[in-house]
Amino acid sequence: MDARTARIRFKVRPLTNFLLVIAIFIPLVSLFSAYWFSFLIDLALIAVLGFLFFFVLERRPIKLTCPHCLKTIETNTPWICGFKGCENQQPDNFPFVYRCQHCGAEPKAYRCHHSDCKQIFFLTEDVLEQNYAHCLNSPAEIPEPDERAKKLKKYKETKEEKKERLEILKVDRDLRIMRNQLKTEKKKTPGEVLERNVSSALELEAARDRLKAINATQYKGAELKRKNATVDLCYGRQLAEE
Repeated sequence: MDARTARIRFKVRPLTNFLLVIAIFIPLVSLFSAYWFSFLIDLALIAVLGFLFFFVLERRPIKLTCPHCLKTIETNTPWICGFKGCENQQPDNFPFVYRCQHCGAEPKAYRCHHSDCKQIFFLTEDVLEQNYAHCLNSPAEIPEPDERAKKLKKYKETKEEKKERLEILKVDRDLRIMRNQLKTEKKKTPGEVLERNVSSALELEAARDRLKAINATQYKGAELKRKNATVDLCYGRQLAEE
């Protein structure tokens, strides 16, 4: 479980597993060699032990103990190379105790991925603390934002808050203006209201005559009648609204 022996344990794992399989195979072959169907038994043993070797033993993670928290760490953990930031997502073949799948660098230290530890420990006698490997998506590796970034974020938040307050003030102002206009309208005397309506009607009539004069210079015959009818229709609607 010593972290500094994990790399050599990983490298000799195929040989160890092979010897283990042979140690199982030979006694079983000897046991069934007296039977006439021993050849079939040998084939079955080869198939079973081949599966055991390639899909069970070769995928066993190497276990090591963090020297700080004394918890077990298994090498089948997806990890990040500390040299070039490569993501290693095939830890069965390229664990952090071996080498990076992409750049080939061999980590010499690893940051414990247990949440109550997160300490760096060494995998070799060469105690290189820089460029250590760490667990993929480890919260401990997310850098703290610098002071300038914090100030910029605060400035943007304050700016947005002020914009929202300004919008609210504008809406309040528009509502006050509308309320004041309504109050002013209510205070007008009947004579003032009549004068306003007459003035609006005269303005509409003048606009109608102006549009018809323009039509007379641009259209003739049925087209002129149609255009003037449209002007009269719109004039009537506007007058009714007034």
